[in-house]
Amino acid sequence: MNLLSSLRPPPRQWWFVAALVALPLLVHAPFLLGILTIDPLPYVARTGEAIAQWKKGVPFNDPNVGWQAQALGKLSADLWLSGEVPWWNPYNGAGLPLAAEAQPGSFFLPFVLLYHFRLGIVWVAVLLQIIAGLGTYALLRKIRLTALAAFVGALLYEFNGTFAWHGAPAITPIAFLPLLLLAIEHLHARVQTDRPGGWIWIAPVLAWSLYAGFPETAYINGLLAGVWVLARGADLARARWLPYVRGLLYGVGCGLLLSLPMVVPFFEMISLSYIGDHDGAFAHVSMPLASATHSLMPWLFGPTLAYSDIHNAVLLSWIWSGGYLPALQVVVALLGVWLAPRKLSFFLLGWMALCLGKSFDWRPISDLVNLIPMVTSAGFARYAPPSWEMVGAVLCALAIHAMQQTQTPWDKRRSAITVLAVWGVSAWLLYETADPIKAVLRRDWAPWLAIVWLAVSIGSALAVFLLAKKQAFRARGLACLLIVDALLAFVMPLGSSGPRMPPTGEGVAWLQRSQIGFQRIYGMGPIAANYGAYFKLPQINHNYLPAPNAWLSFVRDSLYPQADSISFFSFCDDPNPAMALNAAAALRKNLAAYERIGVRYVVVKPGFELFTDVMKTEHADGHRPLALDSVPALTVNLPLSEQARGRTVDQISVMLGNYGSTANGKLRVQVCHAAMCVEGERPLSESIDNSAFAIALDRPLPVTGESTQPAALAIRIWQEAATHPAAIWMWPLPQNATGQGLTVHAIPDEFAGMGPKLEIRYAQDEHMPPRVYQGRDMDIYELQHPAPYFETSDARCQLVPASRLRLSIQCPSATTLTRKEMHYPGWRASIDGRDTPITVQDGLLQSVQVPKGKHLIVFSYTPSYRPLWLGGFLTGVAILLLNFWRAFRNWRGRAAG
Repeated sequence: MNLLSSLRPPPRQWWFVAALVALPLLVHAPFLLGILTIDPLPYVARTGEAIAQWKKGVPFNDPNVGWQAQALGKLSADLWLSGEVPWWNPYNGAGLPLAAEAQPGSFFLPFVLLYHFRLGIVWVAVLLQIIAGLGTYALLRKIRLTALAAFVGALLYEFNGTFAWHGAPAITPIAFLPLLLLAIEHLHARVQTDRPGGWIWIAPVLAWSLYAGFPETAYINGLLAGVWVLARGADLARARWLPYVRGLLYGVGCGLLLSLPMVVPFFEMISLSYIGDHDGAFAHVSMPLASATHSLMPWLFGPTLAYSDIHNAVLLSWIWSGGYLPALQVVVALLGVWLAPRKLSFFLLGWMALCLGKSFDWRPISDLVNLIPMVTSAGFARYAPPSWEMVGAVLCALAIHAMQQTQTPWDKRRSAITVLAVWGVSAWLLYETADPIKAVLRRDWAPWLAIVWLAVSIGSALAVFLLAKKQAFRARGLACLLIVDALLAFVMPLGSSGPRMPPTGEGVAWLQRSQIGFQRIYGMGPIAANYGAYFKLPQINHNYLPAPNAWLSFVRDSLYPQADSISFFSFCDDPNPAMALNAAAALRKNLAAYERIGVRYVVVKPGFELFTDVMKTEHADGHRPLALDSVPALTVNLPLSEQARGRTVDQISVMLGNYGSTANGKLRVQVCHAAMCVEGERPLSESIDNSAFAIALDRPLPVTGESTQPAALAIRIWQEAATHPAAIWMWPLPQNATGQGLTVHAIPDEFAGMGPKLEIRYAQDEHMPPRVYQGRDMDIYELQHPAPYFETSDARCQLVPASRLRLSIQCPSATTLTRKEMHYPGWRASIDGRDTPITVQDGLLQSVQVPKGKHLIVFSYTPSYRPLWLGGFLTGVAILLLNFWRAFRNWRGRAAG
């Protein structure tokens, strides 16, 4: 028990602890008070009209903060608060495991309960920062650093690059890294003084790290803990090694027992699921060089994910960046190795070298690291930064400590060489990544600011090294520079925050009022994957990894063959329109399968014609405007495809320029086919410059024609009653065009071989699903024949569902009951209290055989291997409580003596 009492700071040092608590609260105060927002909902969930309110960039580098922590984390919190264990997620796919997916941190108590609240994401980040800061301060004081050195190191880790660029779940395990190292230090101290115990703190910290929900980060942090163990073991006499190793095994073993309720279901899910590149594909993945430049200068590429370049180097840098270590920290960390030549500092420097070699796939270093079990299954480059950020913080603290403690003259030559070396590496990296930096410079001042700050911060450090007369002044000046550097780098991403808490939009509220029951929605843009769980709207979209193979097979075979295995959703406003059109075509083709899985509503972006075919003309690159006052009318002949026969055209749109909204009058169109012509018009005051301008025809135009020749439309477009012209944008037609065969007549010679960008909309088939909601946030279509959640092979049966888990049934004969929930190990069913087997139907769904008569059927889910994970957990709890009781009793005995 003396671990806590020994870390109580003297009264004069309480302000360091107070600052570590207050600074995260102060930095996040505008968000906690609702003045600004870093809520993931508007830019991840894609609901409402809030996306346009956001500034350049986004506050988080990883959208899992929305898909996993906010959406599935809220479901976990709500289940706990309602008295249920969050084992299962009924709101995504056809039902999917929840706690076993790990990333939502369903067992990360009590933190996961905060996700119930709209500001829960922010509060979790703040609390984890405070824990990280206090834990690092306690660790550094435990290894006997001065209070100032411990405070600087704690603040650097509290405001590290992973906390700055990421949100939960990527940040959740990293708060417990300093606590794990502190527990190892406690064991080391007890073994060194030949006292028993000491391992007791390792177990709960290790379990908490695993329950935090991001196994890759927790595992890599564990590898750093192993390096720390080796470094501290090297200080022990040989006779102490056995107690030291024994204590470590006790602590790790007990921690694993405590974490079995999460670990066992997780590994079972892995065995039944698609795991993406985690099958060993990360063995020789190399981080782009731009990431190294970005790490030294965190502002270099501007706000998070705001810009890119022609080669996507900026985007790839963001994708692979799990954190940063600013150039000033690199300088001081290297000086820490020179000034504090402890075994620990050299072990930590070795870990940083291994991380660098593995992240950039430098052989043979990466080959050596790949020998460590499971490393090749982890995205090492992205999720190792918290470990080397901790190393950087400790080495910087060692440097400050050495400056305060040593009385020897300052080695100015060594410090100058270190500064010049970091400057030189920075200059080389800037040269090697000049192209992506120039791409950002054309649009933002951030690269200049980052480069100038690098020069100023390191130059100021060099000035402190050379000009300070006393070591105490040198240490304090350097500490101030490090603190300012860390805080400035941290607040940069927060500049992308929104001005207020954005609205959700009426579409979600409409769906929640629709009494959808147990049937489902399909989000093709709005209401992104997993957010059905957030809004309590059953949704077939998923964003899962691992992703169960049974569900993925059904998606590919029956719903959408091109669906991404990890993220089954499609953005209808994707820059590549083929994605939206392919998803819409798959829906129309497989409509019966969507209805069979229980889909009732399909959600699309406003104006997207889901069940209406649109034909677009094809063009080559390059365009120029044709002013409509230069021609009487634009006349186009457009052959249609064979699929157009029997359809009717009801709308035509053209890419229009209105000269900065000065065009007036009306734009009129005439569309003729065979001997029939129809017209339409629309005021140009409703046009948007350089956008498609749609005009509805005054009546539908049927498309007929002989089967021996293709159908064709004759189209005329002109401006009427205008004093200021509009312009039709013209593109080069494909050379030797054999596709659309579009031809344009009576245009100026300079536009020869060019044509307008047209969209022809066919009227919707009256038998297609109707649009039941139209709004500024989304459109909603209703499928006509969605299958019920419970269904029997005998239509005469009477079913009265009480919930997804209970129903009463009365049948005149024996029947098969199908439940539209994914078949998965751990599901059980009972009929009138007696267990009955569940079989799989169609390779996916659950079914049970029900005898004739009236019955009560109850379904329940608990992960497999219950005796293993529950028995192991209870054993771990018993061991932990027993040893805490012994430690407490011994402490009381010493206090009384």
